[in-house]
Amino acid sequence: MASISTEQLNGKKVVSQDGREVGQVHALEVDVGRWRVTGLRVRLRREVLDEMSLKKPLFGTQQIVFAPAEIAGIKDAVILSSDVAELEFEGGKRKRRRDKS
Repeated sequence: MASISTEQLNGKKVVSQDGREVGQVHALEVDVGRWRVTGLRVRLRREVLDEMSLKKPLFGTQQIVFAPAEIAGIKDAVILSSDVAELEFEGGKRKRRRDKS
């Protein structure tokens, strides 16, 4: 089993399946009762906020958490299992994933 430290993961680029840079890893979320990673907190690039139906704050950007099941792999970057178009939000909540047919 491969492992990666938080120092190596923090700041790593996050890329969607269609090759777009979505943001950078900001933090891990951990269930301390079970010692399991429950999410990867990503600081989004301002350029993708509109495409994801998220508001652009006056300063900075937004952060979202991706569940481990939404991560396809980690190499030089964190690779998501979805395209940017599939990462849409409505009213601050993630829309259900579309079926790839």
